[in-house]
Formats: sequence, C-alpha cells, structure tokens
Amino acid sequence: MSDARQAIAAAEEASAAEYAPERLEDAKRLLATAEQQLREEMYGPARLNAVRARNRAVEALEASQEAAAQRRGEAGEQRSGQ
Repeated sequence: MSDARQAIAAAEEASAAEYAPERLEDAKRLLATAEQQLREEMYGPARLNAVRARNRAVEALEASQEAAAQRRGEAGEQRSGQ
C-alpha cells in the first residue's frame, strides 16, 4: 500500500491531474478499494489492488513526464523560431 501511496503522490507532484487524470483517478480508486479490502481482512485482493494502484499511478506519472517534456520541447522550438 505504501508503494501505491508514494506512486500516487509522485504522480500528483508531476501534474498528473492535468496530464493523465483518468489514470490518476483509477490509481486512487484502486487504492481506496485495497484499503477497504484490508479493513475487511481480504488480504489477497487488497494486495492485488494495491499493486494495480501503484502500476496505474506509475503510468500517470510517466504520461505526465512525457507531456511536460513535450511542452518543454515546444517552448524551445517557439523561442528558437522567433
């Protein structure tokens, strides 16, 4: 669960809410499901959903990083083209 929380936090810091909102929301939903399953002592499904949440958050982070890099590239092109 900790890995999923950390991955979500990193994605949020990278502006995933702007660049990959669906993936970020999926990660949060999966983490909430995992936390509920943990409270219900459903350890296997909780672990699976925590791993899924982490993976989805990493996807959101990577999409955000790619979008930010693309924007930096476009900004550089605009400056050099003036």
